[in-house]
Amino acid sequence: MITKFGLYDFIAGVIPGILFLWGISLLSGCVDIPLTVTGGLTETTILIALAYVSGLILQGLSQGITERILLKIWGGFPSARLLLQEDKQLSEEYKNKIKQIVESRYSIKAGKGLSKKDQMKRNQEIFYLCYNAVDKEKLSDRPQIFNAHYGLFRCLLTTFSLIFLFDLGILFFGGLQKKSLLYVLLAFSLVGAVVSYFRTKKRGEDFAKSIYDLFVVRFSE
Repeated sequence: MITKFGLYDFIAGVIPGILFLWGISLLSGCVDIPLTVTGGLTETTILIALAYVSGLILQGLSQGITERILLKIWGGFPSARLLLQEDKQLSEEYKNKIKQIVESRYSIKAGKGLSKKDQMKRNQEIFYLCYNAVDKEKLSDRPQIFNAHYGLFRCLLTTFSLIFLFDLGILFFGGLQKKSLLYVLLAFSLVGAVVSYFRTKKRGEDFAKSIYDLFVVRFSE
């Protein structure tokens, strides 16, 4: 698994890093602090290295800060939220089937009558059991692909948000030599952040659903 996703992990780090450095270079030009690369081999190598390191930092920020904000907005991980009774993305019959299999295999009750906070905690525990069962059987690479996409879009959301905030700060407090460029970059980063947000949400849900699907298909008998 590590070998298979090694190249993807590298690309997922470089792409947000290059995007971030590109945005910063445009912003620096607006305040007459040019940051340019001449295009030589040495400069290109340095750019790739800086982009990868920047991507790793952005990944850390996206996991430590962005994800916490997203969980506040979403009300918890999609994997736990999907099993709530009030959530309608999965049918009641399907959710009951998951809980029935977990109870039968692991003797863990679904947790009826619990508070929402405790129910979310129990649902997440159920998900981890499903995930580990599916991962142990090596049933499909699809969940890992969804999870990798989730990490990429979460990092892009962080990148676009930072560019948007930096752009907004320069627009209000910095030089305005290229005001039109600032507005274009502001709009671009805002659209990128919105799209990345919805793709992050979708891929998080796809990851959870794929685990539940594989678990039910494999262990329902």
